[in-house]
Amino acid sequence: MVILWATSMVDTDSSNYDEMVNNSYNIKDAFNGTTTLHWWHGDGLLLDYTNANAVAWWQDALDNVLRLGIDGFKVDGTDPFIIEYLAPEGSSGPVTYREYATDYYRHFFEYARAQNGEHCLIMSRPVDSYNVIGDEL
Repeated sequence: MVILWATSMVDTDSSNYDEMVNNSYNIKDAFNGTTTLHWWHGDGLLLDYTNANAVAWWQDALDNVLRLGIDGFKVDGTDPFIIEYLAPEGSSGPVTYREYATDYYRHFFEYARAQNGEHCLIMSRPVDSYNVIGDEL
């Protein structure tokens, strides 16, 4: 069984970073900018799951490994970093922490299963047990 580690963050040193920024595939800060977030693996931006073009771009990247027949993903907790933005915005408007977390984990689960069938495994931390400054985020 082969499981890959994945996050919703694209780091500034990634070959995909410029394309993400140039196409506005990232969550924006309150100033509609591309303020990078510092996390345990570097500095980067969160993918905007409310943007259909961003999701299609991300899926194209995922397809490169899904075609190899990997068995799933360990989807790690980059979603709480959205609270570092003042009034985070996606292409469809304001995005709460809960909306972002749900979109992130649901996307990986549904897309990987759609591509590789029910044997595809998705693992994550117990995201519903985090209380990130209350559920209203």
